[in-house]
Amino acid sequence: MKKWCLLVLVFVPVGLLAQTCGAPGVCLTWQASTTTGVTYNVYRATAAGQENYATPLNSAAITDLFFNDTTYVVGTTYFYVTCAVTTGGVLSPPSNEVQAQVYPNGAPCAVCLMAGDFVQEGDG
Repeated sequence: MKKWCLLVLVFVPVGLLAQTCGAPGVCLTWQASTTTGVTYNVYRATAAGQENYATPLNSAAITDLFFNDTTYVVGTTYFYVTCAVTTGGVLSPPSNEVQAQVYPNGAPCAVCLMAGDFVQEGDG
């Protein structure tokens, strides 16, 4: 009797970037995984390399290439990664890790748009 092993490859999203301001928070953007049909999870920690992959920061699967973290504490440094997730729940390896800190009354302020682009508001 033959036994088969199914290997599922999920390619990592790349180019994770973070931009911060006093509000709306930490805007994360990344480039898509080359694996089709995936969604994304974002993971956050307060120390480098300490993300808890059992608990994503997002409450629902992310289908876009951006996420706006509004659950931050001003002045706290956070570290973020994102992973692609298949419909079967298989995670890709984590993206590059980025670091961000939200300052009170941050200006100029970047807005995380629906298109995943950054827009600069104000002139400082």
